[in-house]
Amino acid sequence: MSLEAAKPPPPHISPVGMWASKLGLRIIQFALAVAIIGCVGSISSTGIWSLPTLIVIMPQAAVSAIWSLAEGISILVRGGRRGIHPGANVALDLLLWLGLAGGTVGLWLLGIATMVVRSSLGGGWGFDWSDYDSYTGGGDISGKLSSVAGMGQALIGLGATLTILHFATFVIACVETNKRNRSKRQPQVVYVNGGSQYPPQYGQPVQGVAYAPAQPEQVYHHAGIKA
Repeated sequence: MSLEAAKPPPPHISPVGMWASKLGLRIIQFALAVAIIGCVGSISSTGIWSLPTLIVIMPQAAVSAIWSLAEGISILVRGGRRGIHPGANVALDLLLWLGLAGGTVGLWLLGIATMVVRSSLGGGWGFDWSDYDSYTGGGDISGKLSSVAGMGQALIGLGATLTILHFATFVIACVETNKRNRSKRQPQVVYVNGGSQYPPQYGQPVQGVAYAPAQPEQVYHHAGIKA
C-alpha cells in the first residue's frame, strides 16, 4: 500500500480583523512619516538652524515611510492576508521605534537648546550675534529660531505618535512570528490511498491515515502499514 505525502498545513494567516488593523496602521505610519519629512523641509529656509533637526529625525522618518509603504502594498497584493515575513517586521519595526524614540527625545533636547539661545538674544548674556551672520546666513536670527522652535513642537508630537504606532506593529509581528513558528512544529501528515482531509486534531489517528514525525526517514503507522 503506497503512502502519499500531504501538503503541510498553511503558515499562520492573519484573521480579517488583524489584517485590517495592520493595513490601517501602515497607512497612518506612512502619512505621519511624510508629514515629518514635510515639516523638516519647511524649515530648511532657516539654513544651518534646521541642520540639527534634519540629522535627528529625518533618517528615521524616511525609512519609516519606505517600510510602511512596502509592507502596506504587500498586505494588499499578497494572497492569503499575509504581508512581508513577520520576522522582517520584527526586526525593522524594532529598529524604527527605537530610532524614532531616540529622535523624539533629541528633538525635545534641541527645543531646550533653542530656548536657551533665544534667551541669549534677549540681552544680558553678552553674545554679539552679528559675528555669526556669515555662518547662519544672516537675517533675523530670532525669527529663524522661532520658526524652528514652533515646528519642533509639531515634530515632537508627530515623532511620539509614530513611535507608538511602530511599537504596536512590532508587538503584532512578534505575536505572528510566534504563531508561525508554533505551526511549523506540528507533525507532518501522510495520507494513504489519496486521502484528502486533515484529521480533526493533529496527533489523533484517523481511518486510513499514517503520521510521520519530524524525522522524514521514519514513518509511524497504523492499520497494518509497515515503515
